[in-house]
Amino acid sequence: MSDPQHEQLDLRIRAVWRRGQRLHITAGLLALGRWGVLLFLVAVAVDWMTHMPAPGRVMILLTLLAVSGYKAWRCGWRHARAYSATHTALQIEEHIGGLQSLLVTAIQLRTASRNLSEPGSEVYESLRDVTCRRAEESVATLRPEEIVGYQGLRRPLAVALILALILGVFAVVNGPFLAVGIARIFPPWLAVNYPTRTQLDVESGDMIVKEGDTALIQARVSGVIPSQAKLALRTGTGEPRMHTLEITDGVCQYTIKAAFRGFEYRITAGDAWSPWHTVEVISSPRIEHAEVSLEFPSYTDRSTETVEALTVSVPEGTRIKWRLTLDRAVSEADYHPAGAKSQSLDVSPDGRTVTMQQVASQSRSYNFTWVEKEHGFAFTSPSHYLQVAPDHAPRVELTSPKGNLYATLGRKLDLAFRGRDDHGLGESVVAYRVNKIEEE
Repeated sequence: MSDPQHEQLDLRIRAVWRRGQRLHITAGLLALGRWGVLLFLVAVAVDWMTHMPAPGRVMILLTLLAVSGYKAWRCGWRHARAYSATHTALQIEEHIGGLQSLLVTAIQLRTASRNLSEPGSEVYESLRDVTCRRAEESVATLRPEEIVGYQGLRRPLAVALILALILGVFAVVNGPFLAVGIARIFPPWLAVNYPTRTQLDVESGDMIVKEGDTALIQARVSGVIPSQAKLALRTGTGEPRMHTLEITDGVCQYTIKAAFRGFEYRITAGDAWSPWHTVEVISSPRIEHAEVSLEFPSYTDRSTETVEALTVSVPEGTRIKWRLTLDRAVSEADYHPAGAKSQSLDVSPDGRTVTMQQVASQSRSYNFTWVEKEHGFAFTSPSHYLQVAPDHAPRVELTSPKGNLYATLGRKLDLAFRGRDDHGLGESVVAYRVNKIEEE
């Protein structure tokens, strides 16, 4: 290949290969530009009409890149390849015709190695020189543009120029709109809005409200102000409910009297719309598990019990210990008995467990209040009831004799009585006295 006698053949073949590579790369770039611009305009139109969220715009961008890249590969880039003298020689022979593989044979003979000391080597060298010389003569007047023509690029180039012109006119007529479209599609995660004649400022934005409290949705409208705005409310994945809001002095608002579940909302006024805003409703901490320990007084002769109910009936004097596990952390907790002074509960370090104890003295209803730790909202639990059974004095009834009687000295006297108690009798004692002396 380094023989100066045969350099002309190599130069001609390389020139044809370079021109072919330029053709394939240019065709691929034109296809990439055509499809890229066309799909970008379609993507901006879809995004503008549907207010596509970021995940949707990511899918649009991936589709745009995938389709444009595939078209570029199909229209040109798949034919681009590293230099191969044999492949290019076949291409030239196919175009010229009648060479009967002369170029390919010459290339193969030039690249083949042979030991000059072998028999017949002189014949081989002579044959190689003759073949290479004839191959060089056949391509001496060959021009690369005759083999690789650019005529096929005229139509793709015209289409690409038309799309570029459309894009340029768009940029001149509404440059800010196009700039926002580019920013929303490349890259798709930027939170920018298309310019509109009506400007909308949602002052309420994302909100966090206490369960049962009011939620005020408010927006300020400027620019071209319409007479009404539309409010869309949706919960979960359901269809949004639409409400019409009157615009007064550039302000529209909507009040939810009592919010009991989270929702999203969006406001539309004129050609402007807001993104979806979230309203998070914080519910009251709820008791996941209740552990109530009852230490009964000694007179009941009952062992300690543990129950899970918050409404209990106990004897008077029972020591009650509450241990409540909540589904959400609290910073403060109080015990509120009806008609009595409140008492603070002990809160664990993680805020999920509260404890307290008290000796039951009388029946009353009670509830708990706690302050939710994350947002500081105060809540009151449902009421429970503590039923306290008082310890009544034992009842004693003398059954014999049934009344006063007269007795003589030395006469046997039988006494009989009946005793009752709500918790049972431990022991009984008979007290008597004679002639008003001290009792025995």
